[in-house]
Amino acid sequence: MYRILIAEDEKTVRDGVANFLSRKCPDFEVAGTAADGEEALQKARLLLPEVIITDIAMPKMNGLDFLEHITHLLPDTRLVVLSGYDRFEYAREAIRLGVRQYLLKPLDTRQLLALLNEFKVELDAEKRRWRQLGRTSGAERTMAEQAREVYYREAILSGTGSEEPGQLYVCALGRGE
Repeated sequence: MYRILIAEDEKTVRDGVANFLSRKCPDFEVAGTAADGEEALQKARLLLPEVIITDIAMPKMNGLDFLEHITHLLPDTRLVVLSGYDRFEYAREAIRLGVRQYLLKPLDTRQLLALLNEFKVELDAEKRRWRQLGRTSGAERTMAEQAREVYYREAILSGTGSEEPGQLYVCALGRGE
């Protein structure tokens, strides 16, 4: 099962999309939701979702700024924008940041389901490649493991591993054979 994070400031839209995906997408789990960009960034760091669906206009940190952070933190995450704005500048910037699809509100659920089906095919293929690599080299790693490694490496090097001022927590992950 693959994880989805939904970042949307409108509660009815956020909950509606989450409920729809929970009913119609058995291969995906709505691992978390966020009402603004800052909350979404925190949750993305913890959940390491394979798919993020985000709005553009959100409080605290807008969707484009959020996407800018995510492309560095989780470069393999599939990104989708769900927005009420059909402005070309937003779409162009979103595509520059690696967004795979720019969906307009009201949401065309068939389009979202088709997109998630494409993502599932891609993610399954990646998983098979990692398994094949693991059989040949003993180095099988999931995308989540890779993302955790990047996150903790950045936390260690930048000294931003905790939320509390003056505190630095470091976590070392290992895999024994």
